[in-house]
Amino acid sequence: MWRYQLIDLSEQHIRQLRLLIKLNRAEAYVIVRTDQPWPPEILLHPRQRSAKVARDAIN
Repeated sequence: MWRYQLIDLSEQHIRQLRLLIKLNRAEAYVIVRTDQPWPPEILLHPRQRSAKVARDAIN
């Protein structure tokens, strides 16, 4: 497993990673550390109010 700062990844790296995830060749997790409530909720599509992305709190 590798750990990267998102700011260090280029758009090309992110596109490649998304492709690997879509092909089930990789897994990726985003960990957010902030004092603000973020994000309020993530929707798969703006028109799908009931389709929310699963998220777990890490404390």
